[in-house]
Amino acid sequence: FRPSDIGMLLAICSQAAGALRNAQLFEEIQEAYAEQQRLDKLKDEFLVTASHELRTPLSAISGYSTLLKRQSNRITPQHILRFASKITGAAQQLTDLVSSMTEAARIGTVDKKLELQMGPVQLLSAVEMAINMISVNIEQKIVSQVEANLWMKGDPLRVRQVISNLLDNAAKYSPPDGRIEILAAVTSLAKVPLPDEQVDIESDPNMLVVLVQVYDEGEGIAPEDQQKIFEKFVRATRSLTTPVRGTGLGLYICRRYIEAMGGRLWLQHSIPGEGSAFSFYLPYIDAPQEASTNEQNKQDEPEQQAS
Repeated sequence: FRPSDIGMLLAICSQAAGALRNAQLFEEIQEAYAEQQRLDKLKDEFLVTASHELRTPLSAISGYSTLLKRQSNRITPQHILRFASKITGAAQQLTDLVSSMTEAARIGTVDKKLELQMGPVQLLSAVEMAINMISVNIEQKIVSQVEANLWMKGDPLRVRQVISNLLDNAAKYSPPDGRIEILAAVTSLAKVPLPDEQVDIESDPNMLVVLVQVYDEGEGIAPEDQQKIFEKFVRATRSLTTPVRGTGLGLYICRRYIEAMGGRLWLQHSIPGEGSAFSFYLPYIDAPQEASTNEQNKQDEPEQQAS
């Protein structure tokens, strides 16, 4: 090639490279625009949902407060208690809604590091506290099959929050006479039935974890919703017979916390009309020394009394 030919080829290559870069940038801009459009749509849907969910408890508080005011001279103590209970329930619903929105804003994006108080967590204690918290507001029966010797590494407050949310979700989508079951066991990471997108190839497959599973007998989740329910502002489709409250933030918040604590949270399976099962795991640890000592003292007490 002559120098002029080489110069022409270099110029053509430079122009071609520039065209390829421009095409790549255009494609990235198109993808970013489509993602922004999707997020805008989700936010619009969230605002509609949030306004509805806010209006419902506010209407109840306003309505029952007005009844108390109008009937203050002739109302019976039983009616006062009934109205007060309705107002309290609506206020709690409103508090939960605001808390979810505040929590989602606080934890931010996926790459934001969360501040956690990591330490040993006794799963049985977290489960019992979660059940006690939500049992007063649901009709379903919760059956716990969790042993006292299961300990995991995590933030005690966040572990309890995740369990409460999963149990509450199970109750929301289950009939009043339904049964909710929570199971737990120690297993190796290699035996955990993770979906492909949740597998971490860098994790040690021999690591011991505590696997927690929550089963319900609800209406299930439609196949087209199963891949979206962990996104922000997304809720499973309501049925015409099961009105469900919520903002679509609970599962998003739960997954963020579980992953920040070194675990995974996923939908194990869901069959429309039969129910769903959600699972998560966190690293297993031995019971702290003080916990083992206290348990041994409890076992020794009957022997001492007998002697």
